[in-house]
Amino acid sequence: MRVRNGWPVALLAGTLVLGGCGGDGGSGREDSADERPAEESPEPAGPPTEFATEPAARIDTGPITHPPLVVHGERAWVADEAGLNLVDLTTGRATARVDTEEPARYEPWRAEGATTPEEEAAAAEQAAATRRVVAPLLAELDGEPAVLAAIPVGDDSAPELELVAAHAETGDVLARVPFTPAFWREEAPDGQVSARVVSVHEGLVAIQPADGNQLAGAVVVDLARREVAWESDDFALMAGHGDTLAGVASRDDGSATVGVALADGREVWSDPIAGAPSLQPMGRLFRIQESEDPAGPRLVETATGEPVITADDGLAKDMTCTPPDPEITAVVCDNEESGALAFDLESGEVLWRQPAGEAGRDGTWSGEVTASYRDRIYLDRDGRPVVLDARSGEVVAADSGVAPQVVAPGAALIAAGDHVDIHPARTD
Repeated sequence: MRVRNGWPVALLAGTLVLGGCGGDGGSGREDSADERPAEESPEPAGPPTEFATEPAARIDTGPITHPPLVVHGERAWVADEAGLNLVDLTTGRATARVDTEEPARYEPWRAEGATTPEEEAAAAEQAAATRRVVAPLLAELDGEPAVLAAIPVGDDSAPELELVAAHAETGDVLARVPFTPAFWREEAPDGQVSARVVSVHEGLVAIQPADGNQLAGAVVVDLARREVAWESDDFALMAGHGDTLAGVASRDDGSATVGVALADGREVWSDPIAGAPSLQPMGRLFRIQESEDPAGPRLVETATGEPVITADDGLAKDMTCTPPDPEITAVVCDNEESGALAFDLESGEVLWRQPAGEAGRDGTWSGEVTASYRDRIYLDRDGRPVVLDARSGEVVAADSGVAPQVVAPGAALIAAGDHVDIHPARTD
């Protein structure tokens, strides 16, 4: 473990740090004022609640455990090691492609050396667990919908990242900013390099680099100047909202969760850590649980560091929460042992609680949350896909056909080995 950073991705990540192949559940999208994409086309009156059980199309991605994409209307921007594809969610076909200007550090995955179907399947399973393909971020730049990704380029002698911003509807490149984090100039990365665009605000882009399974600090890029505004190798960036970033800082006297100003990295709040932390970013909030903190987990305001939801409200150890979508007003936190609670994202008011129980028993919680979209929660209850209203906890669909990992206006998207299956929404 690097002393300089010392924060394994898995320890801090919860489910959302890399937001790509290694994540599970939710929309994989951060929520801030600058990250609300413009509507591409009229959407159905309500979110889809039933889907065809058989896929109508597929998106070839290589081995994955979670779709490495972000939805934009009836299309999706899909990441691979060397760039982004804009894919039609009706046909699964790419309509535009954005590549890095410099040679990509990694090539898109191919099964090499496998001579039998069994060997190919084993190679694909291993690749799905180790690939670092990170979902891009939808944002708004100068009033236009945009997609942003930080893609590894260069080679071992000169590792770089290339920040690419493209128009979300046309694929036209809006900006490219290649850069090498200072900490990689001092010490070359040991593992597979990756990076996640965490947030965008007033032309400043916050990026979370990773070296294998370890976070590698933070970099903020100024798009207008096409240059790095500031960077840090002792601040593990985890979340961002508006003009504030949150994460974990290493110090001589221990570590702390901190909030820093997006513009210059200046510390704006700090809270000492009691034991190893687990963080889950959630837009304007983040969830933190510390291994030696008797107070238990809490949901914290990114801008102030103040707790919004705590164990006193019913938040239990090891609960994970649905990531906020721009159209979600309620967030659900759950686990099988402790049940679930939901709260209003704006006010922090607890809306409902359900104790853990058996599948199908009224008023109790069971199942695994697989996705959230427009105040709907999609569950897998012992193989039975169910949809709940996030604000009331009531069942909206007792059998949704499939349990999606990502929901689009007209489809459920599910990772299926080396591709993503597209299950169209039922309209009858």
